[in-house]
Amino acid sequence: RWVPRRPRRDEKKYHKFEGQTLRFSAHMVSDVNENNERHFVIIYYLENDTMRVFEPPIPNAGFTGGKFLSRGKFRPNGRTANEPFIKATDIVVGTILKINHFKFIIEAMDQPTREYLTKVGQLQNHIKEGCGYK
Repeated sequence: RWVPRRPRRDEKKYHKFEGQTLRFSAHMVSDVNENNERHFVIIYYLENDTMRVFEPPIPNAGFTGGKFLSRGKFRPNGRTANEPFIKATDIVVGTILKINHFKFIIEAMDQPTREYLTKVGQLQNHIKEGCGYK
């Protein structure tokens, strides 16, 4: 019986970025009106280029909140699409990010993410011109 081996991870990258995340707040864009009011947090893990999406619980909203997409690598149009995985550079405040057929408008980033992107000189690459975000 043949069992495939786990893919090797990039150890240098893993140790360089271990524990570092980029956190963005977003809301869903959907044809269903109730979904347009749902807010999410998108967390991107720099150590292995994975991400997860969760919905903070809001009392009496009709949605339980919690885990929306488990941690993993995602493509804009799902697993079967033959396209590259979503990278950190694809998450830009003021734009629509598509994850597994779900569309999210990226609204903001948290303060540690802003400080990290400023430190590495990438802040301007993660904010769309003219979106009004400062």
